[in-house]
Amino acid sequence: MIETFDFITEGMREDSDLVDIINGMVWCEMESTYQDKPTHSRFLFALDGIGVWYDYGADYHFFTHEG
Repeated sequence: MIETFDFITEGMREDSDLVDIINGMVWCEMESTYQDKPTHSRFLFALDGIGVWYDYGADYHFFTHEG
């Protein structure tokens, strides 16, 4: 089970765009849920306790609480 935030971005993104998203969000105010890791996804990186994953089956990025 992983804690995912109720926020996704559709389509491929550059890492720099994803870093801007992480830095621009107030994650402590975001809703989150616990779920199984989606089958067709891979972990990209983590920054400041936020993990970035890409679901290549559905073409979107999602964000997790790391730590």
